[in-house]
Amino acid sequence: MANYHFVYKDVEGVSTQWDDIQRKLGNLPLKPPAFKPPSFTPTDDEDSKHKDKAGINDRTEEQLQDLEDDSISMTIASFKSTCIIFRLLILLIMRLVS
Repeated sequence: MANYHFVYKDVEGVSTQWDDIQRKLGNLPLKPPAFKPPSFTPTDDEDSKHKDKAGINDRTEEQLQDLEDDSISMTIASFKSTCIIFRLLILLIMRLVS
């Protein structure tokens, strides 16, 4: 059997004129204050700070080459995995169509 006793819930902190009048007369208890989340404060960690060129100037040529090689290899690996996924999708679509 269905539940016919549904009670409509509105956005928190919203009330009707009837409820406001009843609260003013003392027939209903006062509303609790609406929830207000604390203000956002970003964290100060080393990864999120802006990096200037001084960090690059302090590195040796080998360290810079290693960084470049790492970023290139990560890009190639990402590209390869994307190609594999697309190939699998094409094979799946071809099987579904035929």
